[in-house]
Amino acid sequence: MRNVGTLAGNVAHALPAGDGTIGLLALDGEIEVAAADGTRWMPASESFVGPGRSVVNRHKEVLTRLRFRPTSDKEGSAHHRVMRPQGLCLPIISTAARVRIDDDKNIESVTISMGPVGPVPWVAEPAMDVLRGAPATRELFDRAAEAVIAEVTLRTSKYRATSEYRRTMIRTYLPIILARAVERAGGAI
Repeated sequence: MRNVGTLAGNVAHALPAGDGTIGLLALDGEIEVAAADGTRWMPASESFVGPGRSVVNRHKEVLTRLRFRPTSDKEGSAHHRVMRPQGLCLPIISTAARVRIDDDKNIESVTISMGPVGPVPWVAEPAMDVLRGAPATRELFDRAAEAVIAEVTLRTSKYRATSEYRRTMIRTYLPIILARAVERAGGAI
């Protein structure tokens, strides 16, 4: 139960860098919120308002369940977290991806999520736009990383890293994560 509670806590507390949250967003996860008048399901991505601020009203509601569709044939997912080797357990950057390929090894659909790259966990639409419909290649994955860099404003943090280092980690790891997800989907790079 602790693992489930930790994941639900990451979402309910709207942590911009919660590892489970980043994975849940990449998997197009949903959350169930219960109140005295009933329950409702909603996309997890719509639950974040700002750092530590969620649409879940902590005085009247409780997050009761999480769900996502399992990966199917020709789908794969991957996650990577970069953090300091010692000291605080805060991620410098956390990225997850879910990829579906077609019979020709083109990217049919993709979801990429990242944190902390802003006040809320982020679904990287600019990178996803670069990838959709294109053949899965290392060059394409590098272009997707550049699309992310062009869109996010990374700040320097004494607890995480400099903005330049964090950009380098996105350029380094996003292509690796995408290649791993495509490989797990049955494609080879």
